[in-house]
Amino acid sequence: MAFVTPWLVPGICESFEPQPYPVPKIDSLNRNGFSVKLEIEPRILESYKILRVIYPNGGGKYVNPSIHYPVIMEYINRIEIDRCGPEVFVPEFIRKIVFNIGGEK
Repeated sequence: MAFVTPWLVPGICESFEPQPYPVPKIDSLNRNGFSVKLEIEPRILESYKILRVIYPNGGGKYVNPSIHYPVIMEYINRIEIDRCGPEVFVPEFIRKIVFNIGGEK
């Protein structure tokens, strides 16, 4: 669980100690009549590449993390499997190619 701790203004609240408060989960917001929608507008040079992956037919310009992150991760997985083979997700293989541990010198 994540917490938020307020910042106390120096010289105003010196006799108080800040108390951490749990960050509400989205389901608790829904139960209380609120809704949350998070969209990210990519503003990086490679944004067209990201948007092409999540909107293959075009037309979209926002990333919705709950919908699009799994699509992006699956795309990355496919690329890495094509590049390195299916063993790319085996920890020993990762150690060998990234850190050259147990690999040839």
